[in-house]
Amino acid sequence: MTEEGAKGDATRAPRGATSPVTFFTPPEETATDPDAVPIDPRARVLLLPEVEMLSRRMADPVLRQEYALLHEGLTTGAVEGAAVARLENLLEMGLQTGRFRREHGPEGAILLNRLYQKTPRGRAVAQAAADVNAALAKLAGDIVSSVSIRTTSPGAYELVIETEQREMTVALTTESVRLVSVQAGL
Repeated sequence: MTEEGAKGDATRAPRGATSPVTFFTPPEETATDPDAVPIDPRARVLLLPEVEMLSRRMADPVLRQEYALLHEGLTTGAVEGAAVARLENLLEMGLQTGRFRREHGPEGAILLNRLYQKTPRGRAVAQAAADVNAALAKLAGDIVSSVSIRTTSPGAYELVIETEQREMTVALTTESVRLVSVQAGL
């Protein structure tokens, strides 16, 4: 069978088939935003009412427009452009305050956390944690002589781990985790 016949002959049944078979041409590839966030249908069901409620409460027309773009992205299955930042903010707020867990249970909160991890900000947070874990792995086998936490500002802390070979300081905030310093040869 020719490529032309495979793509366009919707009425011709293959040998042995009793009903017509339709062949579909795959859609053409289109350039999309590399930061576009695909939306799982289950997450869509949880987020659409949240976005609709917030949209109704917004007095600022700019914010209402941003939520309209987010609503459109949720409805179509992919959030793109400026709406990604609004999605990130919504997910962070709902996850950090515990609202999603209260409203949608632990399964809903886990689902929305997984969605957050697909956003640019969520990927950056995950990468920062991976970087710190890689640094902490270098302490394996060392004898820890001291571990302490110190406050650097409200909601921000530093974890200090001392061994005979090195001292490592890790910053912990509500937004991120990062390696501050490593001093070797102590």
